Amino acid sequence: MDLSHIKKGVVPWFFPLELLERYSPSRNSMNWSKEFEIRLEASKFIQKAGEMLNLPFLTQATGIVLFQRFYTVKSFGKYPYQNVCLAGLFLAGKKEETFCHIRELVRKTYPLLYPNKFLSKEDDQELTRLCKKLLDIENDLLHVISFDLEIDHPYDQVVDYIKKLKSDKTYQSTLAQTAWNFINDCYRKTIFCILYPPNIISASVLSLAAQFLNFKLPVDGQNPFWKHFGTTREVVEEISSKIQNMYMTKDLERIKLSIKENLKSLSKNSLQKRNSSKKYEIEQRIKSRKRKSLESSMQPTNNTSKNVNKGIDLNQSTNDSIDIHREIEQDLINLEDNNNKNNQNKDDLNKKYIDNNQLKKPRNNNKK
Repeated sequence: MDLSHIKKGVVPWFFPLELLERYSPSRNSMNWSKEFEIRLEASKFIQKAGEMLNLPFLTQATGIVLFQRFYTVKSFGKYPYQNVCLAGLFLAGKKEETFCHIRELVRKTYPLLYPNKFLSKEDDQELTRLCKKLLDIENDLLHVISFDLEIDHPYDQVVDYIKKLKSDKTYQSTLAQTAWNFINDCYRKTIFCILYPPNIISASVLSLAAQFLNFKLPVDGQNPFWKHFGTTREVVEEISSKIQNMYMTKDLERIKLSIKENLKSLSKNSLQKRNSSKKYEIEQRIKSRKRKSLESSMQPTNNTSKNVNKGIDLNQSTNDSIDIHREIEQDLINLEDNNNKNNQNKDDLNKKYIDNNQLKKPRNNNKK
């Protein structure tokens, strides 16, 4: 495959699928179906290794991108993918400032490389050998990518756009989390990171997440949401459909249920916070009114002479006390009314979610 166009700052690392299917040098007489299977298996391998090393998913995603780019140039026959996975993850840790020492990386992930072997603490020779091998592959990886570590991910673009939306915070949080989960699955279940730039993936996962939530994104006027991401409606619909098709029907139902539970939880937490804040406000007002009432009742009346002892105006104190109780009672009634309204809104939200028919019915297939 002619990769002369890959130069830093000229053309990024994104390829038409047809080009990878026909001309990728990675297969070494391997058919595309087998290569695709290995690429997805490698993504899972990187995720498992990242979890064993307690690395954040952003670092794992960077490792996946480095791996996928490496095999657009190099062959699976020459470089065992497991070693490239670990070398890519090691380099990703440096790039994302989540560095893991090479010896620690090898020791903790050794069971992934050799499930039937055990690396003892005394086996320093084997540990050193593997460390050297991974460092050599890291060097090859850096040369393949021309030392270009400017890797962008779709996460920040999605979150930044959602923050600009004028909508309920509960919906914003759920929309962001749903889109984030779709991005994670794109890294695990596809090779989109070498097919489409992050801005297109961002717009597509946002569109799909909004469909699941029945959330209306701006689509009319001069500023439709896809324009913010520098793409078109047609591209967003095409990629959103591809993302949806990578799930089986049961997976989509699981996602819907998860979203529903997340909305319930966020709504409940938000309501509890508002109630707690309101009760605190009422308590402070009660204390303030009591203090003012007591202070005013201790003032001398104008009818008393200087020789008469200062007394408490019981009538005024009683009236103030009645006013306080009336105000407390009204505040509590208002608070209860707000609770009822919030519960009704939550019921309406659940009904709206259940009755959502805007999402296209997915095709039941087993595409990888």
